[in-house]
Amino acid sequence: MLANEDKGFTGAYICKTIEECEYVYRRLNKLVDPSVLAVYSSLHKHEASPTKLLEKKKELGLEIYDHFDAQDLFSSRLIITTHSRWKKEYDDEVDLGVRKYKGNQRDLIIIDEEPELFSIFPCLPYEVGELVDRLSGLVHQEEVLPKDTKVIH
Repeated sequence: MLANEDKGFTGAYICKTIEECEYVYRRLNKLVDPSVLAVYSSLHKHEASPTKLLEKKKELGLEIYDHFDAQDLFSSRLIITTHSRWKKEYDDEVDLGVRKYKGNQRDLIIIDEEPELFSIFPCLPYEVGELVDRLSGLVHQEEVLPKDTKVIH
């Protein structure tokens, strides 16, 4: 495994669920030096809710034994965390230790499954019509729409 051969290699594995994080962590923990690996989610943190831990044990048979602090992500060459933490880092433009290791971009970031990067809002047909009317009258859409908005026809 590259992480064992190249002591400077860094990586992040981004999972959709906490359960997937634990599954990947258990597998990687057998393949790499455990001292370079950290997993972080609401159930993996030191102050994880005992009630939530018990719920997951009953619901999924999931027992989490290893716990980490959010700060462990900054000092671990290999990390596993959730889509929500990765997205929060990007959306809030803050360093949460996901994309960077000791201030430098990680060598490899694997995002397992397609993250939900957008929201769908239900609307009535007349609302779509009003939006079309409003947009069709615009010469420069960027003057009215927020800069992140993309119009797809």
